[in-house]
Amino acid sequence: MFRRILVPLDGTAFGDHALPYAIAIATRTGATLELAHVHRRVETEPQLSGMPQYQFEHVEEIRAGDDDDALAAEDAMLEERASGIEQRYGVRAIARVLRGSMVKALTDEAADTVADMVVMSTHARSGLLRLRHGDLAADLVRNLNIPTLCVQPPDDAAQAVGSGALRRILVTLDGSDFSEQILDFVVPLANALGARLSLLHVISPASMMITAESDLQRPIPHRTEAMEYLTHVAAKFPAGTPEPELIAAEAGDGASAIIAELQRPTHDALAIATHGRSGLSRMILGSVAERVVRATKRPVLLYRPRIVRIPESGLTDAFRIYGD
Repeated sequence: MFRRILVPLDGTAFGDHALPYAIAIATRTGATLELAHVHRRVETEPQLSGMPQYQFEHVEEIRAGDDDDALAAEDAMLEERASGIEQRYGVRAIARVLRGSMVKALTDEAADTVADMVVMSTHARSGLLRLRHGDLAADLVRNLNIPTLCVQPPDDAAQAVGSGALRRILVTLDGSDFSEQILDFVVPLANALGARLSLLHVISPASMMITAESDLQRPIPHRTEAMEYLTHVAAKFPAGTPEPELIAAEAGDGASAIIAELQRPTHDALAIATHGRSGLSRMILGSVAERVVRATKRPVLLYRPRIVRIPESGLTDAFRIYGD
């Protein structure tokens, strides 16, 4: 199921924090790692535009040479990194230096190579800083229909890179077909890694709200019903899958409950389906997934399902806690 993993790298220690997770997954699944770096063209300085034409053309030639040199250096660096991974871990790794805007270049590359997963470091910015600089991981999730493992480095990105081990993964389910689609990826991933799963459903007053944005979530108002729902989901796991831990938590909102659960030392990562909203709907409704990404240092596997199943009546019936 996991044949090709796209790993965006920016040439800094920050980006390297995602590599151990990508290598660990590739080692256990046999996937090929594609180390991708998006080249930033060496631009002519704006103040040079006022130079006489004959002088400006000469500067352009110099800048073009600088850009070629930078591109060659980036390609050599990435090739060396891929070769080192192959020799040390026995994992097939290839290097690709891409051109263009970062989001489009990586989106196109993932589509062209039929990547099955993206593993990347993320700043998990918030507030004005996020509006100013954007969020590459969120943009990729909105543009791709493959799982993206977001690894947030420690506050000091120069700290030692982690081992990439995932022993237990927390999976959030809200009673909807939409949220359960994350299981199509996380169950085989956990089985390949030898990891255990914990299934979490949050009983929240928000689950009883009505909005036109929802789809097929079944409100589960009591702990007993929540545990029955999780038991039903676990019963559909493939044979040989270890029995998951089932957790029904009561909280005022889904994000707070997930963040609190992730503070348990037993959980190494979170898996969650998200609509990957953008624009006005995202500003009004927010995103539980992104709130969690910003609040935790645990890796988060985000997936935007390709198909949102709609009831035959065409009506929606409840507010989605997580998948927004």
